[in-house]
Amino acid sequence: MLLPQRQDDEVGKRKYGAIQGEYYNMSGFRYGNIHIGILAALYVTAAQVRRECRWTVLWTQCWPYSRDGANWHHFDTERTPVIPRGEAGSFDCGMVMGVANEPLIEADSIHWYYTGSRETHGRSLKDKIMSIGRASWRLDGFVSLDADANGGVIKTVPLRLPNGQLQVNVDATKGSLTVEVLFPDGSTQPGFSVEACTPIKGDHLRHTVSWTQIDLTQAQQSLRLRFSLRWAKLYSFRIIPYEAGAK
Repeated sequence: MLLPQRQDDEVGKRKYGAIQGEYYNMSGFRYGNIHIGILAALYVTAAQVRRECRWTVLWTQCWPYSRDGANWHHFDTERTPVIPRGEAGSFDCGMVMGVANEPLIEADSIHWYYTGSRETHGRSLKDKIMSIGRASWRLDGFVSLDADANGGVIKTVPLRLPNGQLQVNVDATKGSLTVEVLFPDGSTQPGFSVEACTPIKGDHLRHTVSWTQIDLTQAQQSLRLRFSLRWAKLYSFRIIPYEAGAK
């Protein structure tokens, strides 16, 4: 289902001076319409000496994802740790091991419990201390689409959206985000231009997108959304349906 690749060896060698990269275990959970896993990756940094275990493994966690729960993929070729090892001297500076089967998802945040140790895997057990830590992310904060000062544009495929309000989960503390509504051919629908959209600034989990004299219920279906970002991170967008009888 998921095998180490040459890329894992290359990343391990470049980042950690490792001989090879290995996969140890993975927990998976359903999130929206995909499966997300926390994969325990091991980077072997020394060979095993006969009769005496002297090899060292750096242990960290990264995200794979799957549409069907059987075929898994990496979105990040650099295998960036989602729970990185701590600073020197911290309880998890040696390794980070997965424990929980799935995260705790609250209204505004996501929490994952894991095991951390100052020692690396393969070292003597004499002075090893294993502790429990908690990693936390904002809602939908697994990944984001980011733009710097040069800006960036994200355009969706054609969508058919329910009757409701468009909300975005975005960190635009240093910049801004605007949204346009397009026809399937990519042209802008009347009233939904970037100039008509009220720029979104600040850090928001659920910010309703608004246009000057129109709302999303007046858009022609099917439609496409075009997000324009500058110094901003877009985590997700959603439609909040209107209640029955409401606009």
